[in-house]
Order: sequence, then C-alpha cells, then structure tokens
Amino acid sequence: MPRGVRIGLRDVYYAVLTQDDVDDGVTYSTPERIIGAITANINPNSSTETLFADDGPMEVATTLGDIELELVMADLPLPVQAALLGHDYEDGKLVKKSSDSPPWVALAWKALKSNGSYRYTWLLKGRFMVPEESHETRGDSVDFQTPTINAAFTLRDFDDKYMLSGDEDEASFTEAMGADWFTVNTLINNLANFDLDVSNTTPNEDADFDIQITNAVDSAGDDLEGATDITIVSDRGEDLSGFDSIALTAGAGDLTITGGLSTLGVHVLSVKLAGVPWWKTVEVDVQEVI
Repeated sequence: MPRGVRIGLRDVYYAVLTQDDVDDGVTYSTPERIIGAITANINPNSSTETLFADDGPMEVATTLGDIELELVMADLPLPVQAALLGHDYEDGKLVKKSSDSPPWVALAWKALKSNGSYRYTWLLKGRFMVPEESHETRGDSVDFQTPTINAAFTLRDFDDKYMLSGDEDEASFTEAMGADWFTVNTLINNLANFDLDVSNTTPNEDADFDIQITNAVDSAGDDLEGATDITIVSDRGEDLSGFDSIALTAGAGDLTITGGLSTLGVHVLSVKLAGVPWWKTVEVDVQEVI
C-alpha cells in the first residue's frame, strides 16, 4: 500500500500529569476524550545561532524552547474546561477564581491519512491558557462559533521527552500499539497491567470472599509469576490484614486473595501490584447477617 498523506483529525484525548520526577518516573490520570476535533497546530519554538570563524560559518547550534499548541474544537464542555484550566465544576456550574492554576496535562489525537491509515500523536507535558471568548448574534446565515484554546508544552523532567508519534504506515507500528495509543501505557511506555475482580460483590459480614487478580504482566508484557508485593486499601479504613495472599501462579499471572470485611455497607477496595504503576479498584457491599 502506498504511504498516505494526512487528511483528517479526530479523537482528541487529555490526561493529567500527576507525577514527573527524575527518580520516581511519571504517572498520569486515565485519558479522557474531548469530542469534536477541528484543528491542532503545533509550533515548536527553536532558535539557531551560527558561529563564524575564518571569515565563514563554522558551527551551528539549535536550542528548543516551548512548544506552542493551538487547538480548535467544536465545543469545550464545562467539565473539560475545569479539568484543563484548574477551575471548579460543581452543580452544573463552572466556577473560575483568580487563584486557579492549570494542571500539567498530556494531549493526544490521531489523523486520518489518504490511504486509510492513521498517524498518532501525544504531547507529553503542557499547560493550557484561559481562552478568549467572543459571542456574535445570529444573522441571515449561520456562523459557527467554535472555541480556540492555546497551550505551551515543554520537556518532561523524568526523561526530557516532549512528544510521541506513531504511524500505521510504519512496519514496526503494530495493531496493538494503535489500540493502546490512548491509554496510560503509551504515555509511560509500560505494559504492566492486571485485571481485578471479586468472587462475591455482596458478601455477608465476616464471610470470606476472593479478590481475584488475573492476567498480571510486567512492564515488558510478560506474565508476572512468583511472589510479589500486593497492597490492598479500603476507603472505609478497615484493617485488611486478614486477607491471606499467595504467590502468583507460575506462568499464568493469576492470584487469588481470600478474606472478609466486618463493617457493613459499600467498601471501595484499591489494589496495587508491585511493578504496575497504578491502582485498580473494586466495590464490595457488605451485608448484615439476618
């Protein structure tokens, strides 16, 4: 198939950068989609200096400044504005304060190409600026009033990266990479993951139930096996030391943890597996024995 030329834009996603540390790495929130992409223009600000010697140019040095982004969307819903600009969204209202500070975020999209393939983009660390707003009365013809929002992106402290690109026309770009593009895995280049479930979501008080971890893989995508550190936390503050853990099943990446809860009501159990850089949660509603 001949290589395609970009002809489209869709599937804009953002994720909040929650940690960027030289020693401890990077973490992001789960990416969220913004519907209605129109244009996304990237302008890397760079400067070039030339050293002249012996009556001619001898050396050229280039430095990269901030990376400007201009994003035009069909609409910016109020909850999205709150997330990107650090405002509060409560009871259906967007509340802006002078003390609001936009969080560091990452932004992604994909662009359709003329041969039906896609090119993918992630900008890894930037802050959005409060956009201008203009309003115009309706006249004889419809004039769509689409918002434009600007951001400045920079390098991550952890690894100096500022952008990721992928292209389905490249032989090394796999179908799995495209399917995984709009996930945290791509942002941190870490395939570690696991599935979480419980054997009984409405157990009786003090009755044992199983927390089931399956398909546990490490950062390279290989099955986790053998002993590993597991952390379980209840939002109700209940002691979970009664849960007995066993080693991951060799070669299968599976683990079953058995225990019980005595406090009635809904518990949100958060589970962290060593080597997987995020928590997973499951709800259990403990019932009174009648």
